[in-house]
Amino acid sequence: MFSDAYGLVRRFTRPVVLSHPDSGSVPLCGTLIAVNRSGWMLTAKHVLAGSGRMEPGSLGERLMLGWPGLGVEDLIVDSKSDLALAKVGPFDSELTNEYPSFPREGGVEAGMSVGRLGFAPESAGSGFESAGILFNEGIVSRIYQKDGVKYFITSSPGIKGQSGGPVFDRDGTVVGIQTSTRSAEIGYAMITDSGSAAGLKSNEGIAIHVETVRDFLDAAGVSYRLV
Repeated sequence: MFSDAYGLVRRFTRPVVLSHPDSGSVPLCGTLIAVNRSGWMLTAKHVLAGSGRMEPGSLGERLMLGWPGLGVEDLIVDSKSDLALAKVGPFDSELTNEYPSFPREGGVEAGMSVGRLGFAPESAGSGFESAGILFNEGIVSRIYQKDGVKYFITSSPGIKGQSGGPVFDRDGTVVGIQTSTRSAEIGYAMITDSGSAAGLKSNEGIAIHVETVRDFLDAAGVSYRLV
């Protein structure tokens, strides 16, 4: 169902790796998407916040974005929406020949199937080789707005490391950015072997709606593709 979309989105979805001083430890991982040929990368702000001060020159060598050898030249963040744009360099436009497309309007409807792509910590190391690609899919169950930011909920949870990664439709069009996962009570209890009742929960993914993503890109003056 998502095989063609996966192949497309995989080309512009890359890991964010915050390496541990001990090379034998598993690093922290996140995800970004390369937005355009100028080297602008889109991710979740909290993915970069783990590296320390949120300034281009202070992100340090421990934080690796996208491809080896790239440094952060400019940084634009929005704490309200949890979105961040990092301009990396020296960026070679031949690193990828595909960039994301965003819907011109709409793009998300309750009941539609969406895929989610990201990088989870897979092994010990200090570089990109420690991050493994991870895909899952779900159904959009709710669209809502809070504090001026538009979100949608998916029936599948985001896995640790997928934050900042794309949520996309069957055509590979990016309709959201993964930001968090929540456990929601579903109103039923399971009786355990000891006779006690344990509340059942549903794990759901929360994505930043493409309308908020487009507004952020527009405000930053960063070009992107519309379909």
